[in-house]
Amino acid sequence: MPRSGRCWRKKARPARQVRWEQQERREQQVPPEQRATRVFKVSRVRRVSQGIQGIQGATGATGAAGLNGANGNTGATGATGSTGATGQGFNFTGAYSGATNYNQYDVVTFNGSTYEAIAANGPASTVADPTNASFWTVLAQEGATGATGTVGAAGATGATGATGATGADGTQGIQGPQGPIGPTGANGTNGINGTNGTDGTTGATGATGPTGATGLTWKGPFVQSTSYNAKRRGVLRRVVLHRAGKQRGSQYS
Repeated sequence: MPRSGRCWRKKARPARQVRWEQQERREQQVPPEQRATRVFKVSRVRRVSQGIQGIQGATGATGAAGLNGANGNTGATGATGSTGATGQGFNFTGAYSGATNYNQYDVVTFNGSTYEAIAANGPASTVADPTNASFWTVLAQEGATGATGTVGAAGATGATGATGATGADGTQGIQGPQGPIGPTGANGTNGINGTNGTDGTTGATGATGPTGATGLTWKGPFVQSTSYNAKRRGVLRRVVLHRAGKQRGSQYS
């Protein structure tokens, strides 16, 4: 601040001091474990001395594995190799027979196993079955008999077969005891009436019966001028009506 009318100026610092302060600020920004020196300040003089080298620290833990790099491009296809020599094939001849001539590499089956001929054999040279190891070698040995499988489910019922021929009659068995009497059956239908018998001979004449009541007096056709008795009137009407075809005589007795 100005004092007594005078202008005070700040005194400039020496260049060396400025460099020391800049160096000190840079050292303060470095972590303590990375500092290789120890710095001492005495008054306005900077002194640096080399310290004693410390003991080497233990090896740090192995870092995590880095990410796998991208796969490289597929290489070009190599050149085709030369064709190999033709291999030896087999000649399957079926089941073994002592009457057949066999050559080397012939294959047969015998007792469930498969054999390959390693030397010629048969009627033309030496007959040797596949059990002779001098002429045959085993290609596939017969396997052991497997365990019995479980019983399968019952199949569907087949269609009914045709009726067989009738067998011969068997011997008659002993007669069994008589069974109980069965219930009475229903009445059968009435039979047809038989034909009438021939007429018998005429019987003898019976005795004469008593004399009957006085009969009617026949007068002939009705005549109005004729007189008729009451009894006869009724009878006459009966006779007249009878001739007309109308039988009503029951009204007049």
